[in-house]
Amino acid sequence: MPGVKQCRENYLPIRNLTECKRASQYFAKRHDLPYILNVGAGGEDFACIVTNVFADRRVNAMQWKSRVRLTGVTAIKARDSMVCKLVKYVQGETKAKECPAGYATITDTDVCEKAAGALGLTYNAAKNGHAYKSWAQVCYVNYLHWTTNKAQSWSTVQVNSNHYENSAFLCQINGAAASTESVVKSNFILSYAYKKFCPLGYVEIKNPAVCKKASEALVIKYDASKNGDSSYKYIPTCFATYIDNYTNKPSKWSTAQVNSGHSDQSRFICALNKQRNLPRIIIGRMGVDACPDGYRTITNANACTKAAQTLAVTYKAAYNGGSGSQAVCYVSYLDWATEKPKAGSSTAQVNSDHGESGGYICHRRSTAAPTRTPVKKPKKIYTKNPVPNPTRAPVPKPTRAPVPKPTRAPVPKPTR
Repeated sequence: MPGVKQCRENYLPIRNLTECKRASQYFAKRHDLPYILNVGAGGEDFACIVTNVFADRRVNAMQWKSRVRLTGVTAIKARDSMVCKLVKYVQGETKAKECPAGYATITDTDVCEKAAGALGLTYNAAKNGHAYKSWAQVCYVNYLHWTTNKAQSWSTVQVNSNHYENSAFLCQINGAAASTESVVKSNFILSYAYKKFCPLGYVEIKNPAVCKKASEALVIKYDASKNGDSSYKYIPTCFATYIDNYTNKPSKWSTAQVNSGHSDQSRFICALNKQRNLPRIIIGRMGVDACPDGYRTITNANACTKAAQTLAVTYKAAYNGGSGSQAVCYVSYLDWATEKPKAGSSTAQVNSDHGESGGYICHRRSTAAPTRTPVKKPKKIYTKNPVPNPTRAPVPKPTRAPVPKPTRAPVPKPTR
């Protein structure tokens, strides 16, 4: 998405010159773009981008306009789009029994072991088999935590058919999806199951007309008769009802409406945030010990104090400390459904004892804009019309009419 400084889920930004050149070769073949314009050194705060991308994410294939380049993240402009790559292995959605778009299930035991290692999970070959004949044998992780969907100390990875409700498939990138693609975000998505908020980069839908359009895009029946405000606890928003408890997907009974009565069996319908300006300070996902891509953790107490003030969360210096992993700035006791701070109980602190109900406070990455690579000769500036301004017609300045100077009338000399 043009102007957005992060990649969507299961994608990673390209931050080095080698991969950016490979991406430029891909776009050169597919969109007839030049090989590369100018680049930076690369690093954590750099990103490979395509310049001059339309709002609907079509690359402008005119050679004199769009370019592939490596630049500082802060130098990304409103018409620039980050080039992102799929990660090789991912963990699918809990209970979904399928892999995300661009990924395929794993059935080979050796590949399953590699995927488990890449994701930091424990592989147990002794549990491979075909214990449940009605389902296919696939690579999956079991005993996921029911709130965080993360593996627990007793979770294992195996290739078997007994993948029940609290498990998730491990997936590998499709061969067809291995080529680098410019990130494309869907205009409408379903939010997390059992949660009452939209993912980063998306917003809740309040307008019934937009809700209807979104439901049609997601192939969910829209029922305007169910619009209303039936719950005092929440505000009306667009959501889908009767989510299948086994697959976490809409069922044949599901309908979409704008109402406040969204139960645990519903999922918010969210729209892409067209504002593009991501917040400077956010609270990460509850129970996830990391910040989303494009954001960094906060470890300084003073910075944590300021961030807490921005989020209107009470900062408690007395709670700083801990003896576990790295001490970071986080908010405690988040509401389970909304993952927002609870009034009177949630506090911010720099501590290592950030439990399952806490969320990291994250700061958007920022760097100074990089300078261009020094060159001996100035590079040609590409204008909208790559031709010189037209000159006047190449003709000499006109002269006066080419006639001789008139003489006096030819009369004879008078006689005496």
